[in-house]
Amino acid sequence: MKKLLLLLAALIIFSMPCTAADDIGSVFEPFMAENGLNEDNFALGWMDLATGETWYFGQESFMVAGSMYKLPLVMVITDMISEGEIQRDELVGGYQIDVAASLAIVESNNETAALLTRAVDANYTEYRKEIARYSGYSEAELPEEYYNNNAMSPRFVLNTLKYLYDNAESYPELMEDMRNAHPGRYFDKGNEELDIAHKYGFYEGSINDCAIVHSERPFALVAFTRDVYDGESLLSRLCTLAAEYEFTLAETVPPAENTPAAVPSVPMETVQPAHVDADSVVPFALIAAVVLIFGVIIFKKREK
Repeated sequence: MKKLLLLLAALIIFSMPCTAADDIGSVFEPFMAENGLNEDNFALGWMDLATGETWYFGQESFMVAGSMYKLPLVMVITDMISEGEIQRDELVGGYQIDVAASLAIVESNNETAALLTRAVDANYTEYRKEIARYSGYSEAELPEEYYNNNAMSPRFVLNTLKYLYDNAESYPELMEDMRNAHPGRYFDKGNEELDIAHKYGFYEGSINDCAIVHSERPFALVAFTRDVYDGESLLSRLCTLAAEYEFTLAETVPPAENTPAAVPSVPMETVQPAHVDADSVVPFALIAAVVLIFGVIIFKKREK
């Protein structure tokens, strides 16, 4: 009996689940240290789309997004078409709406993106509020730099990607355009064998990318860089690390069935980022261990 209790105590302590978020941190953190990445020049968000687990560096750091804003912009345009507010063959500046949206993603065309921006709302502040609808931020949470500097945070973009993944059947053209965008560049550089749907952002030394990577264990990834050496190759290596981690995880821990369901757009206040607090398992382990140890002591006393 005594041996059984000790064995149970050991099993509870040492078999407590180690979250994927913890493990991916052990992959990203050495990479960041090796490349001199810090809160001044880097921000990162990762989500295992099979479980919803997340890992962030600079979760609330709003950094210059560059053309990454075109992703939620085209999502809003797609919703407007679905809701009958505009027609896909309606002309804006000589382009059909659906053609303008495709060019904004595949070629990152600034002209058509500007036309789509005005189609959403001629008022810039209101347009920025509209494209934040998938981000998990309320209007009160959005900082001044979001409006003034075309800035986004890892949480903002990761929530947007999660919404897109969960409602992919509502955005088939967008998903296909993201797959066709910038082949062999940014996250896709050196990772051409992966099924990557991404949208990059580049502006005056800021090189960023965000993606949904479809695989046996799909994941979402976003990274912002500012004036780092060879930023595009850095993004490529980050994506490779995340893909290798997910491949290893898929081999050892098959994901639960995850079939995204179509749901309507929801208010910003109701979209919350998925997050696993790895520290929350520690108190449980300690309590369980203490209880079992006391059980062993009491049992020993009764034996005497």
